Amino acid sequence: MKQTFETRGACIRRRLITIPRLFLLLIVVTLLAPLWLPLALIVDVFRWLRNRTPFMAIRMLAFGWTYLALSTLGVIGFFIGWLAAGFGRSDKVLLDSAYAVQRWWGAATFRSASFLLGLKTTVTGIEALEPAPIILLFRHASIVDNLLPLVFVMGDPYKIRIRWLIKRELLSEAALDIGGKRLPNYFVNRRGRTADEVAAIRRLATDLGDRGGVMIFPEGTRFTPEKRQRALRRLQKDPEAQATAARLRHTLPPRPAGTLAALDGAPDADIVIASHVGLDGLSSLGDIWSGSITGRHLQIEFRRIPRSEVPTDRAERTAWLMAEWQQVDDWIDARL
Repeated sequence: MKQTFETRGACIRRRLITIPRLFLLLIVVTLLAPLWLPLALIVDVFRWLRNRTPFMAIRMLAFGWTYLALSTLGVIGFFIGWLAAGFGRSDKVLLDSAYAVQRWWGAATFRSASFLLGLKTTVTGIEALEPAPIILLFRHASIVDNLLPLVFVMGDPYKIRIRWLIKRELLSEAALDIGGKRLPNYFVNRRGRTADEVAAIRRLATDLGDRGGVMIFPEGTRFTPEKRQRALRRLQKDPEAQATAARLRHTLPPRPAGTLAALDGAPDADIVIASHVGLDGLSSLGDIWSGSITGRHLQIEFRRIPRSEVPTDRAERTAWLMAEWQQVDDWIDARL
């Protein structure tokens, strides 16, 4: 899906800043390791003696270095793919190599985070991913759960070619910029006209093919209790909808526009809903700094809904989405 929100010149100018910045950051952080490693250790020992807080400074700095290294390798991988594609002339080679780099980056980043944080992961219902095409509705509770579709949906053995909605601010991340624009994703302008963004999501979901899918975070943002209260206040003019949304304890009421647009764009795709628990309360780096993430058990469940069970009427589809999200919320509550 070609996007025309910026000129080629603007894209090149941005990358002339973000790519050297990424390489420079990796070099600086690596060279300063003899300084930050002992300092991090001192901070961790102090926090442990004071509050028995797990060693987080050294974990977070180690992951920061790992993220920079993997992102740098990702940029190099995209460049090699561009060379292999005859300097970008072969669309198929360019696309295949970009998906391969994305799968590798996601798996390596998740494995690194799991190792450093001592995470254990259990996945059930993953066979629901086949056959494609699918519309994937994913719970959003943490800054970490963005990795889960990369690993369990796009990775082995299914290798579903998911199309992502990515906030446009992430163009400042060099690897995400290059890979995200090389693949058929859409960079959402969160300040843009709603009608334009919904139309773009509908186009994104078209022609998914027999290996494709499109992913939506129906809640629109990461769950926090404060965001839940704001969402309920927005529904004050519709007491019935507010009462229904108030029954959700661990998730935000889904915003239907994106999901309905994807359903319109992919009329033959089944729906797969991904619930997960274990990353709750980790919506910021400050939450991770608290140390509560270490040693957690991450549980993920995939559940498939045949397209024949999805209503065709728009109002009925909105009610259907809310009912399905209530099931997600109940599943989480049973495990928390």
